[in-house]
Amino acid sequence: MLKAQLKTVTLNFPAKDLFHNISLEIHDKDRIGILGRNGSGKTTIFKILLGDLSPEKGYGKILVPYGHLHQQSALEESTLKKLLEESQSYDKRVLKLMDAFRMKELLHTPFQHMSGGEKTKLAFIHAIKELPPLLLLDEPTNFLDVESIKALEEFLKEYDGAVLLISHDREFLDHSVSKIYHLEKGKLKKYTGNYTAFKKKRDEDMARENMEYVEYTRKKKALEAAAQGISQKANKMETLSQNDYLRGRNKQLQKKAKSMRKRIELLEVKEKPTSEKEVKLSFLTSEEKTPPVLLRGEGLGKAFDRVLFQDISLEIRRENKIGLLGENGAGKTTLMKILLGELSHEGTVTVSPSVKLGYLSQELTGFNEEETPLELLLPLHPVESDIRNFLGGLKIKGDSVFLPMKHLSYGEKLRVSLLRLLLTRCNLLILDEPTNFLDLETKEVFEEALKDYEGAMLLITHDRYFMKQVAKEIWHLKDKQLTRFPGTLTEYLEREEKPNEEENILLLKMRQAELSHRMLMARKEELRTLEEEFFSLSKVIKSMENK
Repeated sequence: MLKAQLKTVTLNFPAKDLFHNISLEIHDKDRIGILGRNGSGKTTIFKILLGDLSPEKGYGKILVPYGHLHQQSALEESTLKKLLEESQSYDKRVLKLMDAFRMKELLHTPFQHMSGGEKTKLAFIHAIKELPPLLLLDEPTNFLDVESIKALEEFLKEYDGAVLLISHDREFLDHSVSKIYHLEKGKLKKYTGNYTAFKKKRDEDMARENMEYVEYTRKKKALEAAAQGISQKANKMETLSQNDYLRGRNKQLQKKAKSMRKRIELLEVKEKPTSEKEVKLSFLTSEEKTPPVLLRGEGLGKAFDRVLFQDISLEIRRENKIGLLGENGAGKTTLMKILLGELSHEGTVTVSPSVKLGYLSQELTGFNEEETPLELLLPLHPVESDIRNFLGGLKIKGDSVFLPMKHLSYGEKLRVSLLRLLLTRCNLLILDEPTNFLDLETKEVFEEALKDYEGAMLLITHDRYFMKQVAKEIWHLKDKQLTRFPGTLTEYLEREEKPNEEENILLLKMRQAELSHRMLMARKEELRTLEEEFFSLSKVIKSMENK
């Protein structure tokens, strides 16, 4: 059953042609992800489907009831409180997700004290509370902690309706979609499979298109050169002699050259493949000698309406690249602000005088909203052509470089802020959700820069793939305490899952012991069945122990 449709849509803005003749259909149980650069028009597709924007040609329509999660929820406090109070009437699948989200704890949390992730959870529950047959989700994982994203993935697996989502979270896309529509240069191309399958197929397509274009230009140049050579030879013969034979030979050569030009016209034209030009960026590190320990905290504690954490001690050393985990509301951002000296707290924080700090907050503070990107960045690198190239590589071009920051989108402000960090000579980075609303291409540029960065880093991010790429040590804020793990997120998650594996092995061995006892007393006709189960369990246990 068709649930929503975008049909031959064309849309142009004064400064930009956005779409040309794009189409999309959403059917029962579809799981579709829309990918594309910031500004390519992904959210605009939602607006056309929802009837908030009319295209110049074509149409968009939704044919069934739907739930819509906005990129930045504007739900009011009264709506959210009512949502919690009426939860007893919700379907058990919604209640299961609310339990996984720990929503009951929010009943007594003042709205102004809710984290970005907690507000995202409430907005998502608001979108799904009636389990509509279609969900439109715009960046559903922004600000969510890792466990909440897993719960969201599990809900979508069991959800009976269709899902159309916009996300730049690669791991979430791998787990949640089976089709990708890629929006690039005004065209919408369909790929079957999750993000990994899309990436592989797109890379293969681009490589093939490049080869085809190279072969096309080679053949065309060869035919053009041959045709030109023959024409020149024919023209020379025509001027040198009035001999009938030579004049006849000249006509044959001209005919052959014409035939070659016809072959050029009949060649299947291959357009030169175009891809967005990526810029390689790198951090400028402090030239001062860096001490072994950059920052130390002792006996740290903080409470608002409840205790977030207490008696925490920590230190950040010059080689540390730390990923900070914790549930929404656990106090990750609060801990960061304490380390930055922005909040009162229990305990002490000592920062080395040699520390040159670079900080990126969720709120994107620390700059004058009246300044333009050029005015903000030129004091750090006084070569305007370089700054404009850097900004252009991050898709901030044309008049945007002269606009005050207050007129830029969140994503544009974030990219300017990232570039400012890259140009600041710092030896300690503190990053709070640096990838929210970033497109995949910009994320990859930032990832590579962080991998090469020689200073220390403390990172909060909901993006598991991003953290796996750049963090080499994991801190977990849980149950009011901070635990540390000397390894990557992948290694940490494997360790966290291992106790359950050991428990399962113990249960299987207990079952084996029971079977062994029954085999001693079993009648002959039962013995074979019991033995088969016993030896089958042996194979399973051995396989689990060898993992």
